[in-house]
Amino acid sequence: LLATLARDRPTECVVSVVVPSLALKKYVPSVPSASEASFEPTRFQCELISRVLRGKDALSIPAITLLVEQVLPTNEETTATDAPTRGGMKWTEHTMPVLTACLNRQPTLHDDVVAKLADEISYHLSPTSPPSMLKSMKFSTLFHALVTKYGSQVKSTGRVE
Repeated sequence: LLATLARDRPTECVVSVVVPSLALKKYVPSVPSASEASFEPTRFQCELISRVLRGKDALSIPAITLLVEQVLPTNEETTATDAPTRGGMKWTEHTMPVLTACLNRQPTLHDDVVAKLADEISYHLSPTSPPSMLKSMKFSTLFHALVTKYGSQVKSTGRVE
């Protein structure tokens, strides 16, 4: 059913099914006590979406571009407290293959989207991030996909030397 929806109505599939399954659309304060901050897609959700991305009736390239743009975490200032907030998809061992599958299809990504991806990878390599990503093969594969497919864009954004 999901594969048919992805083939026949790719944009609607991304907006109504895939993004809500992967990402928190409302922004919550980045504090560990917030219950929404612990939202994380299951391994099965991520596997299903990865299969749809790689399958015979895969999402169209414009739909994949939309998916990547929608699941990237954002840092925005709240008006009430001026505390930084994070939304988007939580980067885990289960969600890395979804992003990798997207990048391997080589959608056309704007420089600001590539810069956000590079920033998020840098964040997960920083000492303040959870150490689980540092030794993750799935994270390395995502990093490799970004560099091989979008290396010139990453370099032009000034995020790497």
